Amino acid sequence: MNIPRTTLEQWRVLQAIVEAGGFVQAAKILNRSQSAVSYSVNSLQEQLGLSLLEMQGRKAVLTAQGRTLLRRAQEVLAAAEELELFSERLKQGLESELWIEVDSFFPTELMTAALREFRSFDSHIRLQIRESLMCRQVEAERGRNADIVIGPRVPASDLSDALLSVPLCAVAVADHPLHALDGPCSLAQLASHMQIAVCEGGTLNPADRGWMNSRSRWVASSLRQAIELVRDGLGYAWLPMHMVTDEIECGQLKPLRLHAGEIRAAQIYVTHAKPGASGPASERFVEIIKRLSAAWAAPHGRDGRDEAPDRDAGPAGARPIA
Repeated sequence: MNIPRTTLEQWRVLQAIVEAGGFVQAAKILNRSQSAVSYSVNSLQEQLGLSLLEMQGRKAVLTAQGRTLLRRAQEVLAAAEELELFSERLKQGLESELWIEVDSFFPTELMTAALREFRSFDSHIRLQIRESLMCRQVEAERGRNADIVIGPRVPASDLSDALLSVPLCAVAVADHPLHALDGPCSLAQLASHMQIAVCEGGTLNPADRGWMNSRSRWVASSLRQAIELVRDGLGYAWLPMHMVTDEIECGQLKPLRLHAGEIRAAQIYVTHAKPGASGPASERFVEIIKRLSAAWAAPHGRDGRDEAPDRDAGPAGARPIA
């Protein structure tokens, strides 16, 4: 094992000389004598066998070799500072990593806003974020890999907080035959058409929530794929309003008229997957996501829609975070 001949302290002194413009100025910044600063840099140059500084008038500037080496040394200095900060964080009980499992139905703009605010609180925590669908949430919770789970499934053994209700609207492409019916669609009429269901991995138990016993079904592996299939006229589906608002407003998709169930709601919860081991960072993220979710839901009704919607205007979409 090779032991470095130079020290971080020597490189810090060299950096201070360059930034301050001279030995005297660096000595004041470092609260050392000028002779100690000179000795540190001279020793560094001797150990490397290279000239790192040259005088231009009264100012000390880097040589070409000095610029190259100091640039690399600054990366090492930054890594050492981060290591010390990490050590301090461990001493204070702060987590080094946070694993978040989030359901695809949760609004992306909400998650983005929460992560942006969390980063301003602490940019050193390594975040592991996985997006999954409702049918995989149970597996994630059972595995206990995640620290925080954001989704519609609530483990019986855990305490969870309700975040918001995501409204799901039954939609089909504008020229779909279901829109041509004289009145609202019945269950039997829905069953005669292709339903687009969503489940990660492309498999779905017919008993799962949302299955309408249609004789034909297409199980999409993601919400984005389901939206594409509906837009291509291949079937109807219950989709999050905030993800199809633009298509509804431009007339590409239309909400289905049903006897009941035009609008459903997916209740989203936040759960500490490891409640006994939750640290300050985990608590802070949950506080942020709860506050932003409340702000997102406030202009809407209990199910995420406006309190008094204009039915001619179509379903209300999600409102962006200010």
